[in-house]
Amino acid sequence: MLEHLLVRWGARPVSFINAGNESLLMLCLAQSDFEGDRKAYWQSVIAQTPCPVIILANTTSFDLPTWEFPYGGEMLCKPFTRTQLVTTLRQLLQLQPLPLASEAVSKPPLTPRLTILIGDDNSSNRELLKAMLESDTLHIVLAESGQEALEFARHQIADMVLMDIRMPGMDGIQATQALRRINNSWARCPIIAVTAHVLSTERQQWLAEGLDDVLIKPIDDAQLQQLLQRFLGIAPRKAAPTEAASTRQSQVPTAPPSSLPAVDLMLGARLAGGRETLAKQQLVRLIDSLPESEQQIRDAFQAGDLTALLDWVHGLNGASRYCGAPELALLVETLETRLRTSGLRHVEALLDELYAAMTRLSQERDSLVSR
Repeated sequence: MLEHLLVRWGARPVSFINAGNESLLMLCLAQSDFEGDRKAYWQSVIAQTPCPVIILANTTSFDLPTWEFPYGGEMLCKPFTRTQLVTTLRQLLQLQPLPLASEAVSKPPLTPRLTILIGDDNSSNRELLKAMLESDTLHIVLAESGQEALEFARHQIADMVLMDIRMPGMDGIQATQALRRINNSWARCPIIAVTAHVLSTERQQWLAEGLDDVLIKPIDDAQLQQLLQRFLGIAPRKAAPTEAASTRQSQVPTAPPSSLPAVDLMLGARLAGGRETLAKQQLVRLIDSLPESEQQIRDAFQAGDLTALLDWVHGLNGASRYCGAPELALLVETLETRLRTSGLRHVEALLDELYAAMTRLSQERDSLVSR
């Protein structure tokens, strides 16, 4: 199939053993080729090949080793779309647009616009991801529920989906399975779970149920660039020298909550891809949502309703992970872990700390608006 496509696009494929002075090497590697002696062997082949290399990886895991491409190279994880392959070939060989659908010479734009569908019931999370992703080459479609994502999919196609897992009504797993059943295009579309909290057993279950990978909020710019490269073949843009590293170090606070500030605008700006104004807006939205969240959490705990309590705690966890609110982020993450592993036992003290942190954060609203 791959050889047939390449011939249609004007290439002349040759076998690995007959290689000479080719313009591109394509390696289709299995999981075993990414480990130990096999990885060392293929790396030596790449080092001795004086042309760009595409690795077609039979895996969707993000836990892959790094590869050195002396003459340029990219990696695509299976299943990949024809558009992904065309985009990658064009980038590595600097080709003119390649015909996709027929033998006729029909020239698509030099940089075809790809569509990413974001499904999340939290409006702040949707808008932030949109702001971080949207560009001349990426068109972002927003869906506030699994059902809304399904309605879009019945009439249109996306190149990738970022799917929140815990949504009311149709959750992310159900929505993914429904999307896969629509047609072959949706069956092959990369669908990535996005969540603020996941246990290791849940991760494996989600992958078995049709998702291609799992991302934990907050998703920073470096993660998004890696995601676009792996699944869409889009070369990562240059990040600011310290942006990626400092974001990684500051995403998940490890200090005791009492020593963490209620507001950290530098952290918020990094989580918002360097957009300080957007970071402030996210914080204000979070603060404005706190009274309802606190009341619903109190009511659910008083009623002994673990499901409702988890829903509200998880929603607050997701919202706070994208903001520069480190104290609240750590407390609500700790609380959700405790609830999912131990239920309603031994959480009263954590809840009291959470309410106090919410109060401290709310007191910062006026100063944020005036800055």
